[in-house]
Amino acid sequence: EDQTALANQTRVPGKILDRNTRFIINIPCRRESHRSDPTSPRSALPYRNVFFVVDTGSPHSFLCQEAMEVLLPATNDGNPIPRMIRIELYPGGIFEFHLSPPGSHYSDVNILGGNVLRTTDLVSNRRTMSFTLSFE
Repeated sequence: EDQTALANQTRVPGKILDRNTRFIINIPCRRESHRSDPTSPRSALPYRNVFFVVDTGSPHSFLCQEAMEVLLPATNDGNPIPRMIRIELYPGGIFEFHLSPPGSHYSDVNILGGNVLRTTDLVSNRRTMSFTLSFE
């Protein structure tokens, strides 16, 4: 996604899937890094689009193994995937994300949990089956 378009975005739209009333949202993410500091001589890490299921009942947020591999390219070189990493969400700050536990019901799903949701405003619109997550 274009970095200029992201610069003014403080609200992220999501969709409510009708059958199971799942709140799904696509949030640009990148690993926390000193390279993101404007004074760094190295270029910042790119944002990657990651789809999440919003889960107000989960106190933590989780990333599946595939999402971790995208956000941590060094894991493709045989390095182990960490159990927890700090991820910068655009536009809403830096949060801890845990590796989804293998064998769980949601091991292949990214979960946006309470550690992120308590810092945002979530407004749903039942008529359009959509919602907005605001990081203002």
